Amino acid sequence: MKSPKFLFFACLFFLPAWLLAQPAALEQALFNLPDVIFKKMDTPIGFEAVYELNIRQPLDHKDPSKGYFYQRAFLSHRSFDAPMVIATEGYNRPSNRLYELTQYLGANQVDVEHRYFGTSMPDSLDYTYL
Repeated sequence: MKSPKFLFFACLFFLPAWLLAQPAALEQALFNLPDVIFKKMDTPIGFEAVYELNIRQPLDHKDPSKGYFYQRAFLSHRSFDAPMVIATEGYNRPSNRLYELTQYLGANQVDVEHRYFGTSMPDSLDYTYL
């Protein structure tokens, strides 16, 4: 049987490595997503990491040859084991906003800016594709 001192030092050694691995694993997962540009942001207390995402979207989903634009979203990550809250009221998202439900559930959150609002706009505004 292992001594308590051994178990203490084993936890002391492996716990920081596990805690540091979560943001690195998340960044690797984001890096592997096609057509997603991400930037790490200041992280509020209680979260492991926060990222601003710019996701390439076609103007016309039926005909991708008509062009694309980048839709902005914010990902607030606590843990891979936490539930996810998706907030879609983003008419103009100057920054990340944490919702009460996210705090209450201890959840991760994705806050999505609407198409054709804020920075989520194509170069030319053709509302046909809105």
